[in-house]
Amino acid sequence: MKAIKLLLITLLLLIPKQGIRAQCAPVLGDQTTYGNDSWIGYVYSNYSTYSSSPSSTTGTYAGYVTQTETFNQDFGTGSISGSNVCGSYADNFGIRFKMQKTLAAGYYTFTVGADDGYRLSIDGGATWLINVWGISSYRTSSSSSLFLSGTTNLVLEYFENNGLARVSFSYQACLVSSPPTAITGTTAICSGASTTLTAVGATLASGSTYQWGTGSTVGSNIISGQTGSSIVVSPTTTTSYWVRVVSASPCSLNTTAVTTTVNVTANPGDQTSYGNESWIGYVYSNYSYYSSPPSSTTGTYVGYVTRAETFNQDYGY
Repeated sequence: MKAIKLLLITLLLLIPKQGIRAQCAPVLGDQTTYGNDSWIGYVYSNYSTYSSSPSSTTGTYAGYVTQTETFNQDFGTGSISGSNVCGSYADNFGIRFKMQKTLAAGYYTFTVGADDGYRLSIDGGATWLINVWGISSYRTSSSSSLFLSGTTNLVLEYFENNGLARVSFSYQACLVSSPPTAITGTTAICSGASTTLTAVGATLASGSTYQWGTGSTVGSNIISGQTGSSIVVSPTTTTSYWVRVVSASPCSLNTTAVTTTVNVTANPGDQTSYGNESWIGYVYSNYSYYSSPPSSTTGTYVGYVTRAETFNQDYGY
């Protein structure tokens, strides 16, 4: 009886401390498929060849985990495990995350962090955009901003030596808008009149707005608060207007601009001359100061009419 007890104790001591492998066969996952807009992370236990990628050659394939597009997985002193992982592992494991994503045209900055080693590829693992492949406490690294568009195969490799374990991934996108192609609207007005100018042909990326200004230099004399596709203007002299699309902060992407010129014609009449045995009537719009005479102070001067010495002008309604 004593011998049997000793045998049981010996068997228990032989169970690996790092991870207890479940009786699972076959191990789930094909080690090659990319997640669609999310990550599939292929897990390898007994991984200690830190000079090489986690694989069934450098470790023991144990199944897979999944992560959302951006994530921050802090294992602490715990273990990696899950319904698709054969066993649980606290130390000496590696994960090869894979995600395929169709990126809208824009400039992207990627940030990866881990305790211990990590590296990121945007070409299926052929080259490494970020490569911090060593033993260390948690830290992060960001790529430079680079232009990407279309289907992209991202690979994120990570390994844990011992102690605390954590891995994270995020990115910032500055998407590209297409510029306006023209400005429509009436471009010949009388002094004091208004006209509506509208930018057409642009496609705005998320968070982008229109920017309007005056003058021949795009980017100067910005008209505050005008961020829509249309603007109402009332220039008193001939004025040039420009419009472009600008991205939201912290991005600083501006499209090319289009311009137009609103030609202002001075209203005829000097507001002072008398008619010679006939009437000159100086006309003012926007007149509401009925206690004061019509003038360019109490209304907007728009020109004049003439009438015979005696007249009866019925305007109706």
